[in-house]
Amino acid sequence: MKGLRPGLTLILYNSDKLDSRMKHTLWHEIGHIKCGHKRHGEQEEIEAHFFASQTNAPNALIKLIAKRGHTVDANFLVQCFGLSQESAKKKMEYLTKYHFSHANEYDEALQVQFMRFINAKYPQKAKRINDDYHDELEQERKSWY
Repeated sequence: MKGLRPGLTLILYNSDKLDSRMKHTLWHEIGHIKCGHKRHGEQEEIEAHFFASQTNAPNALIKLIAKRGHTVDANFLVQCFGLSQESAKKKMEYLTKYHFSHANEYDEALQVQFMRFINAKYPQKAKRINDDYHDELEQERKSWY
């Protein structure tokens, strides 16, 4: 609701129905406000959906967790970020299409802000190095028996 008072915009919702879907919808509507949208067209909807997606599950955090060796899929996004299945599916489609090619000057600050949580919940997994020479030696060793 706009126009009640200058500079005041209200988003009304039923708090009894506050679930992962409603969380996305609220951030979507806040995205319209923060982006300064004056109308609701296709471009404005894309921008508001992107705003909600980045607010609910920032790419910078997902990228960091993935770099640590954790599998990122729709179930992970639901579990880690509390996304709805629909939002998680759309986020995975975005990540599949663009990977982590979009970065900005806030990514590092965001990662630092959440580092304690990420270190506790998603520590670095041991890296497995693909070494053909080692594999050949292992095959030879197995032939000794």
